Parts: sequence; C-alpha cells; structure tokens
Amino acid sequence: MAMIAYFPGGALADRFSARSLLTASLVATSAGGLYMALYPGPVGLALLFGYWGVTTILLFWAALIRATREWGGHDEQGRAFGILEGGRGLVVALLASGGVVLLAWFLPENLDQLSNDERRPAFRSVIFFYSAITPATAALTWTIIPPVKHIGLAA
Repeated sequence: MAMIAYFPGGALADRFSARSLLTASLVATSAGGLYMALYPGPVGLALLFGYWGVTTILLFWAALIRATREWGGHDEQGRAFGILEGGRGLVVALLASGGVVLLAWFLPENLDQLSNDERRPAFRSVIFFYSAITPATAALTWTIIPPVKHIGLAA
C-alpha cells in the first residue's frame, strides 16, 4: 500500500495544503495506533499496516517534502532539508528512549518467566504513548504550518 500510495501522494500535495494533509495524516495514523492497542489478529494487523501505508505515505510524505521545500525557499532548501532530517532523527531517538523507559516501567522485575499476559499491558502502554504523541504533533503542525492551498504545480 505504501509503495502504491507514493504515486498519487504528489498530486494530492499539489492540490491541498501541506498543513491539512499533514494534520489529517497524523490524526488518522494515531487512530490506527488505538486500533493496534486492541491486539487485532493477523488479518487485522495486515489491514492496519495497509491503512498506515496510506496515512503515512499518501497523505504525509509528499506534503512533508513540499512544506520543507517551501519553507527553505529558493536559496535555503539544503538547510531546510538538513534541519528536517536532523530534527527527525533527534525526535525519533528521544521518543524511542521514552518508549523503552515506559516499557521497562511496566514490565515486572523477573523477565525470565514473563508471560504474554504480562507483556501486553507494557506493550500497550508504549502503543498509547505513541498514539498520544501523534495527535499532539498534529496540533503542533496545524499551528505552525501556514494555511496555503496549492492549485496546480508550483515552480
């Protein structure tokens, strides 16, 4: 789904504001996380990952590239993309560290005899953590990115 979603994603980014697409993507992706916290079966997980392929690629990726390109302007695109990638790496590292701390906090001391029933609440706490961060990021995105509508291709 993600690979297929790349093709129409650019056309969507040309027609709708990055602000709207990015915000919708983050909210929809978070909703998928809430579904994941229900521990769906194999078919449910396959559908969920297909859904995430659409929410993260079709709605998000091209809009993020477009917003970064516009933010960098004609002369500062290299800097804008460098800040984007460096910032993404830093945020991912911080959030992953938070997820590990949260997982460790919810797991019992003796991991040798750990059952799946004991793992579930710990893993679910990490899912909820990411599912809460994502709409918070959507609110921040809506606030920071200007509401520009794109009609047609821009030079």
